[in-house]
Amino acid sequence: MKKGKTIIIIVITVVTVFTTIMAAMLLVCGSQKEEHEERNVPKQVSEMKTMPTVTGTYMDGEPVKENIWADHPFTLVNVWSTGCGPCLEELPDLQYISEKYAEDSIGVLGILADGESAKTDAYLLLQEANVEYPNVIPDEAFMESFVSGENAVPYSLIVNRDGEILHFIMGSQSRSEFEQTLDALLLKAESDQPES
Repeated sequence: MKKGKTIIIIVITVVTVFTTIMAAMLLVCGSQKEEHEERNVPKQVSEMKTMPTVTGTYMDGEPVKENIWADHPFTLVNVWSTGCGPCLEELPDLQYISEKYAEDSIGVLGILADGESAKTDAYLLLQEANVEYPNVIPDEAFMESFVSGENAVPYSLIVNRDGEILHFIMGSQSRSEFEQTLDALLLKAESDQPES
């Protein structure tokens, strides 16, 4: 009989401890969710419909201009990191894309996911790959609202003049894959134009 009471006491203690731990975890997770919702930050970039304001500097130290999307009807945005092999493999292809589609008014913009701490390494890597398209070093606000919205790099987006995200690509792409995506975009844009 005494053994049975001991087992019951142990079971009640375990259930109480487990319930307390679960309640604490729900409390913590709930407060993090509310904090995340308060800042109105989507869980992932792939869920965004429009780009947040791009803030930071270009590689030359100049601040990012406010109307960053105005120069081109479409911009291919590539988020990359200096320690990411697939990211580095994309750099020459993205430079090729920036040259090939310049006449079609498609711009290319790189965003350094490493931030300011990797500026020197990024500069050298961009030089080595002969990259001439602009690259942004995000400030803390843009890092939080956009760059850190995915768990891996590279990822790319196609953005229109109004900052609307038209297409999201997770992972690295070959030159031909970028071309297929951009050609399809241009074809759709052309077919959407009213006939004169």
